Amino acid sequence: LGDVLQKIDGRTVGDLDQLREVLDEKKPGDKAVLTLYRPAGSGGEGEALEVAIYLIEDTDGWLGTTS
Repeated sequence: LGDVLQKIDGRTVGDLDQLREVLDEKKPGDKAVLTLYRPAGSGGEGEALEVAIYLIEDTDGWLGTTS
């Protein structure tokens, strides 16, 4: 497994609908802080981390957002 997105700007994103809801409130160029869970390998403990990103336009419509 890879990193698991848990929150954007402190708001829980447990499914695609919640992800769309958060992203619909933002525009290209906005900064967002992602809270990720990184599972550990071989029975160790995973870790939570925060990553700041800047959003770009969804030009291919992959998320189906309208903004």
